[in-house]
This record gives sequence, C-alpha cells and structure tokens, in this order.
Amino acid sequence: MSLGTFNGSVFTDLSCLVPDQQDAILYTNAWNGQYWLVGGGYVDFGVLFTFNGSTIVDLTARIVKAVSNFGSVQAIAWNGDYWLIGGIGFLAKYDGHSFVDLTQQLGHALSTYDFNSVNAIAWNGHSWLIGGGSAIAQIDPRHAWFVAYTSNGFIDLSSTLPSYISNAYASSILTISAVNGVWFLGGYSSNKGILLAYDERILTDYSHLVSDFTYVDWVSSLQVHAYGRVDSNG
Repeated sequence: MSLGTFNGSVFTDLSCLVPDQQDAILYTNAWNGQYWLVGGGYVDFGVLFTFNGSTIVDLTARIVKAVSNFGSVQAIAWNGDYWLIGGIGFLAKYDGHSFVDLTQQLGHALSTYDFNSVNAIAWNGHSWLIGGGSAIAQIDPRHAWFVAYTSNGFIDLSSTLPSYISNAYASSILTISAVNGVWFLGGYSSNKGILLAYDERILTDYSHLVSDFTYVDWVSSLQVHAYGRVDSNG
C-alpha cells in the first residue's frame, strides 16, 4: 500500500508509515479540514487510518469492533459533520469519535439486491447519494444500485436504472459527484462505460458519450474523466 504527499513541486513517499502493511490497495481518502481519512484493503481485509500530514492514527481495530462485516474500504466522504465509509460488505458512519454500523439498514433498503460493495459516496449539501455493485477492480455477477440517504433513512433509487444496466451480468456504480444541483454517476455495465445524470426526479442516460470505454471511474465538478480499454474498432 503506497502513500505519498505532493507540495506542488516535490513528491514525498510516506508508504513506510502505513500501518499493518500488506499486499493491498489504498483506494480512497477524504479531507475534513484537519486530516485525511484514508482507506483500502483487499476483499474482506480492510484498512482505515487518519493522516494529518505528519502522523498516522490506525483506526482499523476500532472499526472492526463496531462493524462486523468490515472489508476493503472503497469509498469515504465528509459532509462537514461526519464521515460515511463504505466498502466490500459494509457501510459505516464515523463522527471522529465512534463508528455506527449502517450495513443492515442499507441491506434492508436494497431488499431485492445483494449490494456486495459500496463504491461511491457523495454529499450535495443536504443529502447523500451512495452507489455500488461489483467491487472496484472486480468483475463478478453483481448488479449496479444507488440510494439516497438523509436523516430519514435510505431511499432505494435502483429501479430508475436502465434495464441494460440492472439486468447485466455484471454492472456497478464506481463514482458519484454533485455538479450544479445534478448528480453524475459513472461505472460500467457488461464491460462498457456508463454515465448517468440524476436531478432527484429524472435519470438521464449519457452512456453513449463513453461507449468506447470499459468503465468510468471518476467524475469531477469540472469535467468527466473516463478511463478504460478502447475496443479494436474504436
């Protein structure tokens, strides 16, 4: 697991500071104004720690006690009050002091889905949007899903997904971003990239714009970045 900083001109390798170093990946991090929360792992092995620019605090043992299905961390986001942390088999809330396991609540909301992995979490100022399916860097027979989450709980929005996504052998939401009041979701379905826009009323499919790509794994507020393999005809 590699960790580094960049000050605008120099990269500094801090991988030696990563606790419990194993053959795994650091997938995600988020900043709350004081420190980064960093997560990763491999399948059912999860890693979580804070980093303030000089010191690492390992939170793995604490979250393992609170979240029984804790696995590889795939997504972390901060809303100004608390973190949401998701990954393979789990979703948790962290306020900087204690963890709350939200896995069962998410599972109940997605009663017709095996959510498998939480891959994307985003906040738009008043609500969360959370998505997943097959885990990042894995293609297995799972289906893409996404939910809204507020103080009133989870609302399953997966039924709005186009049938070619929800009925695919393997599909997943890998990234979510809030842009000018609209949610953008990226991922893949049957080895083709997908790009969707959701305005909390209507889901619009822009996947034709990324049809030459295998997947979309990052959407930012300025532009859409799609990475993947272009087929032999493209």
